[in-house]
Amino acid sequence: MDNTLNTCQTLSNTNTCSQVPGSGSVKGIDLLSDNVTFIAVGMDNKLYTRWGILGSWNYIPNSGYVVDITVLRNGVILGTSPDGSIYTRQSVAAPWVLVPYSCCVSRTAMLLDGSIIGVGSELALYRRLSVESNWILLPNTQSVFSTAQVSVMPAPKIILYGIGMEKAFYGKYTLASPWIQISGFKALDLIQIPDGSFVTVGLDNLLYTCQTLSSCTQVVGSGSVTSIDLLPDKSTFVGVGMEGQLYTRSGISGGWNLIWNSGTVVDITVLKNGVLLGTGPDAFLYARQTLTSTWIKVERSCCVSRTAQLPDGSILGVGSDNAIYQKLNLDPASPWYLVPNSKSVLSIGTTR
Repeated sequence: MDNTLNTCQTLSNTNTCSQVPGSGSVKGIDLLSDNVTFIAVGMDNKLYTRWGILGSWNYIPNSGYVVDITVLRNGVILGTSPDGSIYTRQSVAAPWVLVPYSCCVSRTAMLLDGSIIGVGSELALYRRLSVESNWILLPNTQSVFSTAQVSVMPAPKIILYGIGMEKAFYGKYTLASPWIQISGFKALDLIQIPDGSFVTVGLDNLLYTCQTLSSCTQVVGSGSVTSIDLLPDKSTFVGVGMEGQLYTRSGISGGWNLIWNSGTVVDITVLKNGVLLGTGPDAFLYARQTLTSTWIKVERSCCVSRTAQLPDGSILGVGSDNAIYQKLNLDPASPWYLVPNSKSVLSIGTTR
């Protein structure tokens, strides 16, 4: 009710909702076709975009005036004007075009079949088969204020794993939600592999395979490493040895093989584009295009100790205060942003 964003694990329990700091003030939101960028209606009835849940709102010039926004499956933006008519916008920068005979609704949403649902002036739902067709009253739909389409209400899914200060496993359902303890099993690092199971680095610097994070089995002869990840072939592991050099291992049962001239790092993350991202002892990030190329320092990337990459390509890092920070990319001009409710962890891993 304060016009700020909240992330929720489930809509059936408001206790699972967490406010996103600095996310106000808007009164209608949707997600653009890239599935990363939010578009919203500000309190001034103009449009704003926000890169990811933790980004900042950016004004779209000449985007007023609407009271609600819906992004259609074809990428067209559907806006509801203060007079109840709907307008379309072919792109974020394109002008609004009035849809004839589209009055009178206050909110809209799109169903999976491509039809559009609108909230009428008497708070009943109306449906139109396409943008160009007429509104048809849906019986027994009073009284609603707003509407949203969902394909399936999925079970909450953990998107980020963390190793707490006592080295137990924790999870987050959204970046802004609080940590929830998953298991008391202790480790130094973890990754999720393609079959959904996990590989962890134990306190003894050996690898462990885990069908769940509460049931792990030691891999004999797998030491000694401090950090691991999986190369793009999805079968070769890369690890950081005790002396800060890189090693590779073909499958979980292979042996570690030294990558010459690969030091010195304390953590390793393999990015989606195959680039190796290392964290130096100086807490700066270093990038390595291939296993055998040289490390290149990422300027202005201090200060983190561990990293992971989200599906949207952004980088997460564990700061010196054991909170998580997010960096949109490796561009030196991209700053670290503090992730709310992210203290206190030693290491992190994202889901696949």
